[in-house]
Amino acid sequence: MTERQQKEEAELVVGNQLQLQNLMKEKDKEVKFLRRKNDRSSDDPFAIHYAAVNGELSRLDVLLARPKILNNIDLRDSDSGWTALHFASRSGHVKFAQRLLECKANVNALGPNNETCLHLAAGWGTKEMVGLLLQVGADKTMIDAKGHTGESHSVTALR
Repeated sequence: MTERQQKEEAELVVGNQLQLQNLMKEKDKEVKFLRRKNDRSSDDPFAIHYAAVNGELSRLDVLLARPKILNNIDLRDSDSGWTALHFASRSGHVKFAQRLLECKANVNALGPNNETCLHLAAGWGTKEMVGLLLQVGADKTMIDAKGHTGESHSVTALR
């Protein structure tokens, strides 16, 4: 086998390994999603994140009746690093966010990129959510990893 053929074969092996790794990552994501979908009303703390994305107040009430969830209201999603309030803020589910805040959710909790709920609400243009978060004490001067404040997101998104 020539050197060129050996190099091509090695590149093919590496390429196949990368494809396999990518497929495994995608399958892992699908399994996590299905697991979450099936655990909607269980004691699984991450079910609250699922409910927050969809604004499911009735599911939230069921979940908050469980001390494991109520006592960990600011638990972070393992994939995104966000709290349920981050998800509700980004999705614009104001009533859901109000309920979380009544349960002492941290309005200034930081995501993995130093983004707060206010950054997410302002960046996605949910004016009512921005108002709620500011009303309960969201710090509009906190800076995310891109150097933006919640206030600067608000000015851009809500013109």
